Amino acid sequence: LYLSALALAGADAPAKGPVKGRSPATRPARGLLSWSDFKYLGAFRAPRLGTSSTAGSRYGFSATVMCWNPKGDPGGERDGFVGSIMMPGHPSKQLIGEFSIPRPKILTDADKQADGTYDTRRLPMAKQLGRFSDPSGGKKNVFEKRVENWGGMCWDGDEIHLSWNLWYHVDSGAAYHLSHMAARKRPDGTWKTTIEPYALPIRSHRINGYVAVVPKWWADAHLGGRRLLGGLNICQGVGASNCGPGLYAFDPKAPAAVLTLMEFPHAGKSAKTHDDDWRPSDLWRGLAFVDTGAKYAVMFCGRKSLGEVRYGIGRPTDASRSKGYHCDPYRPEIRFYDPAALLAVLKGAAKPHQPRPYAKIDLTKVFFQPDRAFLTAGIGYDPVNRLLYIAQVRGDRDSARYEAVPVIHVWRIVKP
Repeated sequence: LYLSALALAGADAPAKGPVKGRSPATRPARGLLSWSDFKYLGAFRAPRLGTSSTAGSRYGFSATVMCWNPKGDPGGERDGFVGSIMMPGHPSKQLIGEFSIPRPKILTDADKQADGTYDTRRLPMAKQLGRFSDPSGGKKNVFEKRVENWGGMCWDGDEIHLSWNLWYHVDSGAAYHLSHMAARKRPDGTWKTTIEPYALPIRSHRINGYVAVVPKWWADAHLGGRRLLGGLNICQGVGASNCGPGLYAFDPKAPAAVLTLMEFPHAGKSAKTHDDDWRPSDLWRGLAFVDTGAKYAVMFCGRKSLGEVRYGIGRPTDASRSKGYHCDPYRPEIRFYDPAALLAVLKGAAKPHQPRPYAKIDLTKVFFQPDRAFLTAGIGYDPVNRLLYIAQVRGDRDSARYEAVPVIHVWRIVKP
């Protein structure tokens, strides 16, 4: 099932105020979410901070991961968009910033430029909240003289769970390293480690990426109380990473007991353990277990490659000129997985490489042009107000073409 996100966006004004009701964490879901349950509310820009910013970093070349912080920006209740967005800043700093969530805007034909693209300078801009910081307190730098990138982050109560990875880490299956931890933010903006860095007994390049919280009722019923999901699919052709959106369940307090829900090991070009139509430039960066109390889904967002696989320097017509794998063209995509299909793997009724999404959503017409790399970051989800946040890397190219900041797209679940 492929659907155009623009067709389902609608032109109505965003709903005012938060959706009333309590978080559905204690109420089992019974049906599957559909993309028609979502309404597009528009987008906003990350803060544009110059090189002289006193915040300690900036958002240029950012949006590799992101998360929604339920306790950020207390004044957000006034416009119905509570909490804040947390996102790494410039990769040279490896610090995480936080910004408010303004009311998003849907650009119309009146906002188009002469070349037919939308002028993203007309989108509202978020406000920076405090300085950039390192929630790990420097503990994520395990390898000497090698920069480790943030792989994923999510909030569970008053704790933020973090993961990090090396871009190129073709280790053996037995080479695990400290890649996850948790921290709590103090009132003065500093961080206190609540769970020291720990390793998981899965090949590092398969698990130290995106991370999300599982609804407690589902974790207790099916995962032995394991509250976190995680995995990693990285854009390269070597055999260390998942050849698809791998998924594992784990408990930070007992990290040795990991459950495999989806895994796509590399075994050559004709491997039957790959995801359907997998290509080396596929890149899945976002994960969320969305549960409304009546419907649910495990959702991934990322970039799907559509073209011929080629290695080398990018051609003039390619989205990137850098050396590496090129599989142009691409599309930004959301995938919906049935949680029951993941349970079939745990029960032995299916193999880890067999789950397939029941819906694939093409976001091309929602994402702003002319950037054709279509890179996404993590998913942020507000379960009380049923708001979904997805970052488009380099989405605001009109303000600064060289160091474009991310744009955050917003949807609301409007059906039970």
